[in-house]
Amino acid sequence: MNKLPLDSIICHDVAKPFPLPDECIDVVITSPPYWGLRSYKGSETIWGGNPKCKHKWVEEKTGLTHENRNFQE
Repeated sequence: MNKLPLDSIICHDVAKPFPLPDECIDVVITSPPYWGLRSYKGSETIWGGNPKCKHKWVEEKTGLTHENRNFQE
């Protein structure tokens, strides 16, 4: 893949390879499950969660999203 079209949205299975050119992504928007803990009404509920809560999603997907967490350095 040489270039991505400007202002494009690409939906793809994160578990499958998808080659992208370096520095071609400005934002990654995800919607992981939040264990029903998010009301978004106060700052104390926006981040965090229950670290003792084990879900299959966390075990399978955390590694897949790890590289997307460090865009702003």
